[in-house]
Amino acid sequence: DILTFAILCCVIGSVMIASTNFYYIAAIGRFLQGVGSAFAFVGALKLAATWLPASRFGLFSCSCASLGFMGAAIGEISLSEAVTSIGWRNSIYSFSAFGVFLMLVVWFSLNNKNNKNNKNNNSNNSNLHPNFHDHPPTPLPELLSQLTQIIKTPYIWIAGIISSLMFLPTSAFAELWGIPYLEKFHHYSSHTASTASAMIFIGWAIGAPIQGWLSDYFQNRVKVMLIGCIFGAILASIALFDVKLSYFSVCGVLMLFGIASSVQVLSFAMVKDIVPNKMIGTAIAFVNTLTMASGMIMQSGIGQLLDWNWQGIIKNNHRFYTLINYQKAILIIPVCLVISSAIIYFVRNKRPEILEL
Repeated sequence: DILTFAILCCVIGSVMIASTNFYYIAAIGRFLQGVGSAFAFVGALKLAATWLPASRFGLFSCSCASLGFMGAAIGEISLSEAVTSIGWRNSIYSFSAFGVFLMLVVWFSLNNKNNKNNKNNNSNNSNLHPNFHDHPPTPLPELLSQLTQIIKTPYIWIAGIISSLMFLPTSAFAELWGIPYLEKFHHYSSHTASTASAMIFIGWAIGAPIQGWLSDYFQNRVKVMLIGCIFGAILASIALFDVKLSYFSVCGVLMLFGIASSVQVLSFAMVKDIVPNKMIGTAIAFVNTLTMASGMIMQSGIGQLLDWNWQGIIKNNHRFYTLINYQKAILIIPVCLVISSAIIYFVRNKRPEILEL
């Protein structure tokens, strides 16, 4: 039911954006999209923590992220073509229609699954597998107590800060500023730039399961994150500031950057390792909130940096930003990765205290 509601929020939000010319209505629609999207990753990780052995959590969490970023890559490439062909409003309406279809599939699939589980439990009286319907919802006072303890735990804040800094390059560049920057820096067309930018998502899709397997195999998530973060900073600097790269080289470097950046997902596994099962959903949601909020701040922050470096040039009634303006603003991306590497380095050998409640 919750997942169906989440998809419905995304659908309603998308329709509001496509059908209005008013900023505040579009902002409410974007808010609804965010509300609905927030359930996807956190819900999947909660299910994994409940159903799967702890030794496989890193692999599953990264594989889940892999599917999400593969969808983002396909969407970014196809969206530019769709907007060119049928316009941005009709493109959003098309995605909304698919959302309705997805909502119906999820609704009927989960209901059928729950009915089968109930029949099996009644006939066999078996408790070999967890059944979420057997457990009442967590009371609000207990939920608030869990959240309070999570907020008071420094290690969870550290994991959230690391996650935020490592995700900022993807949220700020791949999701928003990458296309205009590549158009300005390499003089690519809109479609060519969107394809190159989407290579970051493809890199995430390829790298996330590998990072998860490595962290489970070596039983050391922090060192895997440190290596990925350092390589991510180097690759980001090459992709963003080396003007001599060919188009295929840019795509290759951005894909490698995505592979390196995908270690960010392990920050959720860091949290899972120190909290009991009943607190995992709340803890992961808290870290995810920090991550998404930082992405929102950074997307507008790069715009603010552009405005601060703007030289007052106006073209076609719009502010004109030079390549130097863009480069000064985009410099924040490798800087975030360097800061994240420093934080990971200082906490790599610290053993966090296991929470109990």
